[in-house]
Amino acid sequence: MKDLIGVVPIPQNSEKLNQESKKALLALKQKPDETGLYCLQLAEYSLKHKLEDQDGRLTTTLEEMKGWKPQDVMNYLERDPETNEEVDAVDWNLVNNDPNELADQILIRIGDNLTLTLPCYPKNLFRVRS
Repeated sequence: MKDLIGVVPIPQNSEKLNQESKKALLALKQKPDETGLYCLQLAEYSLKHKLEDQDGRLTTTLEEMKGWKPQDVMNYLERDPETNEEVDAVDWNLVNNDPNELADQILIRIGDNLTLTLPCYPKNLFRVRS
């Protein structure tokens, strides 16, 4: 791996969700980019390879999230939008060490949060690509 001079590591990439996302990216033969959150890179993988964004809003949101402060992204994923309580971003039992499932669950979490925070955002937009 080349030495990235002047790149400040993202502290949130050491958290469980991002470490598991990094492992999943490697398992899926993707190169993790340490200049961005690994969980967003994995969600993007799911969007490109597995789940379909029927109206483009999820794609736009994911692109915008890359510009957020890393801690704001993690708060969005790991806090319940209704109660603001800390929660797991994904159901780890459902993920069960499956890199594709982790990718899908992160993307689904983003979509679920959108349906709760934006009144006009449609529910159940996800379809598996054929």
